[in-house]
Amino acid sequence: MGADLFSFSKSLMGTPMLSLGKMMLSACASFIPWGLWNERNRRRFDAKSESFDRVADRVVGQISTWLLTKKVFSPYLGSSIRENWRNLALMHIGKKPPVMKEWSPPDPSFLKLNFDGSSLGNPGISGFRGVISNHSGNQLFTYVGPLGISDSTSAELHGLFSGLRIFRDKCRGPLHIEGDSKVVIGWCENASSPPWRHRDTFKEILDITSIIPCIWSHIPRSANLAANVFARQGATLQSLVVRDVLPQIL
Repeated sequence: MGADLFSFSKSLMGTPMLSLGKMMLSACASFIPWGLWNERNRRRFDAKSESFDRVADRVVGQISTWLLTKKVFSPYLGSSIRENWRNLALMHIGKKPPVMKEWSPPDPSFLKLNFDGSSLGNPGISGFRGVISNHSGNQLFTYVGPLGISDSTSAELHGLFSGLRIFRDKCRGPLHIEGDSKVVIGWCENASSPPWRHRDTFKEILDITSIIPCIWSHIPRSANLAANVFARQGATLQSLVVRDVLPQIL
């Protein structure tokens, strides 16, 4: 079933899709490379390997778990999604492509930081992720990390703070910062005073941005997928993970 999902998702690339189908295809486009990258590391660093079918089935399970965090999938059981993903996707193919803003690279003199945070329960187990990219669209650094039990705003702030620290330590020049949290972007852009529980993290953010030329943009979630998709996965980690190269497919 897993291998069939890989070929089916590839065949749907570029197809106008709405609702469930669009979300399922987005999940496939994100979790499939992630699963292959993990298997690559397992083979390279642990001298262990699994069959393609085993890897593919694990990816299907991860996609099902992620989809069940979305309200639109709440009527479906995990096993039902795994068994009927093809029908669910095909039932929601639209006649016209949805209007959605896509991610765009920064101006040539800038780097771009996209960040996101997620809380399963709000408050609940939380994580964050971010990406630093250049004007060619190449990802220079990616990071993902846990926050423990917290709320979504704290997760967003820590996603931003972690990205800023990486930029400060490893990069130079002006920075374009994008996030889909209107609250967090508004606080930072206007140097507002957030609620007391967020002030320590916010002060550290302001300390870094005071020495970095930066601009702020609030963007829709559809334009922040690079940071959004794996933010929930950060909650399952033990510590912050930073990667300074693009993951390569097996």
